[in-house]
Amino acid sequence: MKKKFIFSFIATACCFLSSCYEDEGNYAYSELPRFEVDSTLVKKAISITQFERLQIPSNLVYGGNKADLDFSWSVYRYDPSAYGENVADTIATTENFDQEITLQPNKYTLEFSATNRNNGLKSKMRYVLTVESYSGAGLMVFYSKGDHCDVDIVKTKTLIGSYSQSSVKRNFYTFISGNPKLTGNPIAISCKSDYLVLVTDKGAVNTSANDFSVIRNFDDLFWNAPSVRKPQGFNTIYSYEGHLLVNDGGVYSLLPSHIQPVYRDALAMVDDEYYASPYTGYIFGMGIMAYDELKSRFIACDLWSGQFKQASNGQLRDLGMTQLGLMRGITMAGGVNYLYSFMKEKADDSKRHLLLISAGRTETNLSLVNDFDISNLPEIQSAQNYAVSELSPVFYYSTQRSIYLCPFSIDQKTVAKPDAPEWTSPDGEDITHMWLFNISGIDLPESASHKYMLVSTYDGAQGRLYILKTDMATGRITSEPIEVFDGFGKIGGVDFKDK
Repeated sequence: MKKKFIFSFIATACCFLSSCYEDEGNYAYSELPRFEVDSTLVKKAISITQFERLQIPSNLVYGGNKADLDFSWSVYRYDPSAYGENVADTIATTENFDQEITLQPNKYTLEFSATNRNNGLKSKMRYVLTVESYSGAGLMVFYSKGDHCDVDIVKTKTLIGSYSQSSVKRNFYTFISGNPKLTGNPIAISCKSDYLVLVTDKGAVNTSANDFSVIRNFDDLFWNAPSVRKPQGFNTIYSYEGHLLVNDGGVYSLLPSHIQPVYRDALAMVDDEYYASPYTGYIFGMGIMAYDELKSRFIACDLWSGQFKQASNGQLRDLGMTQLGLMRGITMAGGVNYLYSFMKEKADDSKRHLLLISAGRTETNLSLVNDFDISNLPEIQSAQNYAVSELSPVFYYSTQRSIYLCPFSIDQKTVAKPDAPEWTSPDGEDITHMWLFNISGIDLPESASHKYMLVSTYDGAQGRLYILKTDMATGRITSEPIEVFDGFGKIGGVDFKDK
């Protein structure tokens, strides 16, 4: 029995081996053509500016007929965990990539894929694509020209250390074809994170800081649009990431928690009414301060109550003055907040005052520290712009063509009368804007704050922007400008964009 089993197994095995031998040659094997991206030729990290043209060769190596292949270039967020669902968008279906990049500035993964329609085989390559803002960092110059307003970006090596040379990029607002025409005289431009606010005396818009496309028109900036469109003043409050907009005498406060600006209804006055001057201020930890032109008094409110109260100090009421400017300046030891208000008397137009105001523990507990009579300063009656240092006790004012520097003493209650202008514009150029630069700058060995005075002029045909060197301790201005940029319209506002 055992022998029969062994013989049976051997016979079966022989039959099987015979079948394999006879079937040899029934299958035709052929080597697949080479199908891959030559990674030795690929630059896997790519940076490009928005709206520039990007060209990437596929570097695909394929031994067959490329007519059998389908191509795609897909893009998705580089870090999908930070932005929600990871959805790829196909942006091209050619072998080589060649098109303008309109993606929003950010970091992406760009994936090339080639698929054989006959057998489904694929070859892929991924790139890290960084799309940089078309505008980039620089000084935003807001001006009127002809019947419209526009914004240029000054990429200055003085304030941004990574720039090897300075340049100007033009017409960012009108570059976007869908943007409504912005008319009137520029009042202010402000950049906050990812958005801008542009304000003229005829309206305002909120735009993207990346491509300057309009997000909200004037009426959409408010919970309830004001019945009268009359912007008069605008103030950026850097300490709490907010804005104060004065429209037809009403003060509108931006809620700082909003990613995009939305203004509440005009701040009310407790059991009274007011008509605010264009100049507003913010006292850190206390609240908003304004000047009521109806009753010549200072009024204040905290950030969230939405109601103004008049200053409890009688010295700040019934002043009989008109406000010409309001800004922060140098503070006392211990960090006492100061606001500097430039005023003129209603009864005597030649009389000028600088009021130094400090805050108490509540928003209405304001104190008049000093009332400087500055009527005897040269050309002060013709002053159009003011600036106050936050580092040293000096202030500046500009007339049609001159800038004056005035040191002052808080303790002695005196202001030094300048013998001559600190800087005078070239013949035929009128000063339209002045800003003591109070921002650190970018990629600089040390902060640029208070080291430069930015002065804008207009000669009737074009506007110019001068960057002047200032001494942080004394406030003195170097007469020869560090840089001069031209080709603008009549400049009404300048701000710094850090990305």
